[in-house]
Amino acid sequence: MKSDDDVTFKGLFFPLTTKKAIVFIFIIGFLIFFNGFFNGFVGDDVSQITDNINVHSISNIVTFFSGSTFYSGGREVLFGVYYKPVLSISYALIYNLFGNSTLAYHSLEIFLHIINASLLFVFFKRLFSKNLSFILSIIFLVHPINSEVAFYVSNLQDALFFFFGFSAILILQRYNSQQAVLFSSFLLLLSLLSKETGILFFITGLVFVFLYYKDKFKSLTTYLSLSFVLYLVLRVHAVGLFTNTFSAPIQKLNLIERIFNIPEMFLFYIKTFFFPLNLAVSYHWFYITPDFLHFVLPLFIDLIFLLVLTVITSYFYKRTTHKNFILFSFFTFWFRFAAVSGRVGMGLLRIVGFAWCLLGLNHLYWFGTMTSQYAFALSGISFSPLRETAAVMRKAHGQAVARRIASGGCGDQPERARCGASLIDTRVEQAEALVG
Repeated sequence: MKSDDDVTFKGLFFPLTTKKAIVFIFIIGFLIFFNGFFNGFVGDDVSQITDNINVHSISNIVTFFSGSTFYSGGREVLFGVYYKPVLSISYALIYNLFGNSTLAYHSLEIFLHIINASLLFVFFKRLFSKNLSFILSIIFLVHPINSEVAFYVSNLQDALFFFFGFSAILILQRYNSQQAVLFSSFLLLLSLLSKETGILFFITGLVFVFLYYKDKFKSLTTYLSLSFVLYLVLRVHAVGLFTNTFSAPIQKLNLIERIFNIPEMFLFYIKTFFFPLNLAVSYHWFYITPDFLHFVLPLFIDLIFLLVLTVITSYFYKRTTHKNFILFSFFTFWFRFAAVSGRVGMGLLRIVGFAWCLLGLNHLYWFGTMTSQYAFALSGISFSPLRETAAVMRKAHGQAVARRIASGGCGDQPERARCGASLIDTRVEQAEALVG
């Protein structure tokens, strides 16, 4: 017979309520990322925060909208190839409240990442069981591929654009009013102003509303069109429409040669989702001719993977009540795949970025859940990333710093446009010595 203590202890966990789930998400996130609170500034943090006198005063907010994010000294306008004024505003707010405290920056980033996982849970629980929604949210929270989003201050941009973009989707899901559409449009604009990748949430929001709330589609399209025009005007004035730093080898290739690299890049996303090992800050591909190992084989695996997903989609579409959700996952998955491929073709994708992995990861979750209600699809992938997560996350920041040092000349800034193999080999040895 169970004692009162046993029943009380079990009652702490079951049944799983929304409040309990969010509390558990915060506790797990705090424990996993605890050592990250005490990290210092590394890499681009220096030129974007510590040496950037513009973010040392909130009165420079106009400056943030008239340039990029990097400070080179003696210039009022920030330089760079990206347009992320919300990121600079965030830096300025933290600096004005807490000074140059690294704890404040890391705290915001870590808690924002935890909040994003909580938002994901709230979204899923309206479609699936709380237990499944909780598991999906925890995978998103602790998956090693997202570690840089929590540990690296310069990657606050990823936490911000996801927070604003996904909050907009959640509002569109929960509230059926014109006020909700207007506010969601504003959040989507903030997502885009946090990072260019936020444009994908524009499409995601439109697809979601078209499938679930067609009466709001016209107004959302109008608001987002106006928001996008405003963004283009601001961006063109600040950094131009298209920019190119030639800071990665793939940018030296022509269109056909870049296409040769797409199959292996996409395979990287698949592999890293299921086997997140030996992660680095950036990855580079440079294949100028197709061969079996780097083109034919990856292309074959990619096609098999996509075919399986399509067949599973078709099978469960005919047997589930969540038809709109399946369509939503299916079309957004393919759109994001096309977007990544298009960026390679246009020369805009210099490296595989963790923001793209984060978005792809999120939609692989959505795509996979169409089979989860039959206790089938996610049972095999839900727990494998969790086994050694604690150990991986404790080392993640040290490894990220080491590889950032190692990749030295391959950063975002124009002056770091070239990196030689000998320099990388030397810095790898230095980085490994630092990490121990």
